[in-house]
Amino acid sequence: MKKLRDVLFWSGIFLVILTYIVIKPLENLDEMWNFNVARCIANGLIPYKEISMVSTPLLGFLTAIFLKIFGTEMFITRVLAAVLATVNLGILYRICIKIKIPNSIGKLLILVVMFIMKDYYCLDYNILVMTLGLIILLLEIKSFEQENKNKKIHIIIGIVSGLAICTKQSIGLLISVVVVLNQLFFIKNKESFKAICKNIVFRIIGIIIPVIIFIGYLFITGAFNYFIDYCILGIKTFSNKISYSNLLKSDNTTIKIFSIAVPVILAIAIVLNIVLRILKKEDELLFLTTIYCLPIFAISYPITDNIHFLISITPCYILLFYGMGIVLNKIKWESFKYALEFFEITSFIFIILFTGYTEIKYREELSALSKYRSLNHFSNIIVDQKLEKIVKDVDNYIVTSEKDVYILDSNAALYMIPLDRYNKNYDMFLRGNLGSGGEEKQIRNIEENSENTRYLILNNNYNLNWQTPKEVINYIKERFVKSGTVGIYDIYEKEQVVEYEPEE
Repeated sequence: MKKLRDVLFWSGIFLVILTYIVIKPLENLDEMWNFNVARCIANGLIPYKEISMVSTPLLGFLTAIFLKIFGTEMFITRVLAAVLATVNLGILYRICIKIKIPNSIGKLLILVVMFIMKDYYCLDYNILVMTLGLIILLLEIKSFEQENKNKKIHIIIGIVSGLAICTKQSIGLLISVVVVLNQLFFIKNKESFKAICKNIVFRIIGIIIPVIIFIGYLFITGAFNYFIDYCILGIKTFSNKISYSNLLKSDNTTIKIFSIAVPVILAIAIVLNIVLRILKKEDELLFLTTIYCLPIFAISYPITDNIHFLISITPCYILLFYGMGIVLNKIKWESFKYALEFFEITSFIFIILFTGYTEIKYREELSALSKYRSLNHFSNIIVDQKLEKIVKDVDNYIVTSEKDVYILDSNAALYMIPLDRYNKNYDMFLRGNLGSGGEEKQIRNIEENSENTRYLILNNNYNLNWQTPKEVINYIKERFVKSGTVGIYDIYEKEQVVEYEPEE
């Protein structure tokens, strides 16, 4: 009976998350860009060499596998997003159990996290790298339970850390540093020093394995220099930033509270670890949960918007859970056997009822999904009729144009995906995504290759995305001639100079 309840509980979690994801209209740029990268990889294009991207490509490759099997539809990525979110919550739950929180309380806490995140779940490399971080923390706790003597776990921890580097290099590197250095905390004497050194070596070997495979792929495909250009040298051109202080101005009360509470919780945990260390009363589990919060919290930098922030604080829930666990574990749970059973049943009934409520509330949107099939690769995705018309008008213009057409807008992929086309550096037209030369390099490229080209620029009735390379836009407007409009875009091209031919 308990196993059946667990199956129904997690099935309900998955269905609720999936429903909230699939009823979203076509408007999330991160979702579109991630799908476009995976689509291009599935079509055989090589990251960096033929695809403009600034993060390492593990998410793109994993998604591409499913697109090759089930078809290159964005709807597939939405199902994958729900699976990833459910796995993420499942790992959180397993960590709760490992830190001695009763099953029933753990499920209630997981429901709270789901409610906080349900409107923000999507297929994103930040969510994947955060999930890998949680997997590492779960493995660390298991290793601690086995007194750090299981060599296989240390290699596996290293491999997962290497996969994190292959998902998002900056956060992955921070996680890997923690994976290697946190072992120094467990040195107690000369004997433990030797054992810890061996563990560190195993972890480093594990980290190297996926990284070497990735670097080998770059060399074999001739993409290594492009990787350096986009992912390392090009980062200095990334000037996009949203200040942490903006969270305090958010309309979301939960965001406001957490923006104050999370730094306080982290500060308390760090100070508590230091004090316990001085008193020689170390709490290894508290240390592990604290140390892994820090690299993942870095996801919120430099763009501290709601989604980046909520993803980055996920491990901090564990700190909160652990603090609760310390208090709760002082309670003799045997005396509250029936209360815990009540919580267990309450959680089960709630998720079943809420699943039913969600399916009924959004039944019209869910039943209408099948009618959205007019845009290629966006089947079963809600597309506003006005937006659909604009996409069709612009795509028709691109197809019938006797010149090459490039869209200088963050939404460029929206128009190119239905046409099965990809234009490197234009389909994710953002500052920091143009390689080491940045906007100046792009302007030089336009200067040299615009004789038979038209550029579409968002007209003045619409606001440019805040990450748009405006220097490139201004260059086009100043040096090129506006020759017409299509949809929401103005058309610019080089002025044609007609040479004078005297009459004979």
